[in-house]
Amino acid sequence: MQLKLVMILCGALFLTGCGQEDVPITPNQIIKLPAINLKVTAGKSIGERYEYAGDIYRDPFMSINREGMSVSGTDEIVIPNIGSLKLKGLMSEGKQKIAILSNGVFGYVLKEKLLYDSRQRLIPGFTGIFKEGSVIIVAPDKSTKEIHLRER
Repeated sequence: MQLKLVMILCGALFLTGCGQEDVPITPNQIIKLPAINLKVTAGKSIGERYEYAGDIYRDPFMSINREGMSVSGTDEIVIPNIGSLKLKGLMSEGKQKIAILSNGVFGYVLKEKLLYDSRQRLIPGFTGIFKEGSVIIVAPDKSTKEIHLRER
């Protein structure tokens, strides 16, 4: 009961205040606190800071040849040297077999015994024979090379 009475009196004082008019505070009445001196000490040295300089290298997701244009810059068919061809992959679906070849610069596709460039243009005079794990490329001058999926 006494607690309720105290609470009611505190609430009444809070709502009514002291009953005095508001008196502005003068600068002399303001209490000045002493300045706080903060001293910051350095912790352990992290060591050299590494900065990535990747902006000087080419973006690996951008095409080397601007906007997918032909590296040669012309629309002519680039005839491969069969000595530089490497077999990158073999695929088959039903009776159809496809071999993916590359000479390091250009890509070629051997499909149904005929060789095509990356733009699906027929390379004249080149033919191929599919074997298990390899292909035999026959050039127009009748020279041949067997290219294995994994060079031995």
